[in-house]
Amino acid sequence: MGSLDRSIFPDVLAHRQLAASIGYSPLHATLHSKGHVERTLDTVNRRHRMAQMAGRASIEFYVGLALKARGEKSIVQEEAFVIRTFRNGLGVFVSKYV
Repeated sequence: MGSLDRSIFPDVLAHRQLAASIGYSPLHATLHSKGHVERTLDTVNRRHRMAQMAGRASIEFYVGLALKARGEKSIVQEEAFVIRTFRNGLGVFVSKYV
């Protein structure tokens, strides 16, 4: 199986644990340590959150650039369709800017 490092993907971690639980393969020695698994998952979760925030910031930046390039003023009002709701906001589709 090779050694495990902190860059392991969560799906690989889960599949290795599932394989061990059904007796398909032995559990890697580092996966016996609750502390190691928690540190690994904390790292994966932190990287995931940072990637999400970077993606959102990138979208905001490029939407702003696109609106500026079209000569739009700071306040824009357009018809949009709500495609998804979140606890902290909405996902909308604005057909004018497709």
